[in-house]
Amino acid sequence: MHATAGSTEPARRPPVTRSRRRMRWAAALLSTAALVAVTLPLLHRFGDGSPSSPVSSAHPTPTPKNSPSTPQTAAKGYENVSGPGFELEIPAGWRHHGKNAEAQYRYTRGGYELVVVPGRDAVADYGKSLMIYQREYEPELQPFRDSTWATSTGLSAFEAGGHQGVRGQFTWEVRGEERFVLNRVLDIDGRIHLLLAIGPEADRKPVTRFYDHAAKTYKPSN
Repeated sequence: MHATAGSTEPARRPPVTRSRRRMRWAAALLSTAALVAVTLPLLHRFGDGSPSSPVSSAHPTPTPKNSPSTPQTAAKGYENVSGPGFELEIPAGWRHHGKNAEAQYRYTRGGYELVVVPGRDAVADYGKSLMIYQREYEPELQPFRDSTWATSTGLSAFEAGGHQGVRGQFTWEVRGEERFVLNRVLDIDGRIHLLLAIGPEADRKPVTRFYDHAAKTYKPSN
């Protein structure tokens, strides 16, 4: 029925055909695609406000240089220790005595002891002979020289980390108790680095074990 002049009945819209619906959907999709194409670069550049969004800056934070390296993990049952001029690993839980008047760093537990002396003496002061220094002058071996009963074996020259050294094993008696001692000295840049392990004569194996590990991990440092 068509509306006539003066009629209050609204004119009816022509029915929406299937082709028109397709055209509307296509137009909507094109509009959405255009909006995404414009918005994504802006989000990438300025961020979307979330904590994880990258936000550019005119003055980016510089990457720190020469950051400290992760401390090296000690072997199981051991801990890292260090001082001016040295670092090494000792059995975990030992007592640290720090540097004493003789420039020794001592680590002890029960009847066991590890002594480190990093560069106290100069090789040139002893005729440039580590063997003479160890046998005749090294203060840490004075009990050996003073003892009424003492032996020494295995004195020999060796090399470790490109440095020349001398090592040996000693036994002496202190107040009726025999002490087993492993000792080595290294020439590092003209200074003597000394490592000495002490324990009961009856406990040679554990003394040798912690001495060998300390010698293997010993490193001179600045």
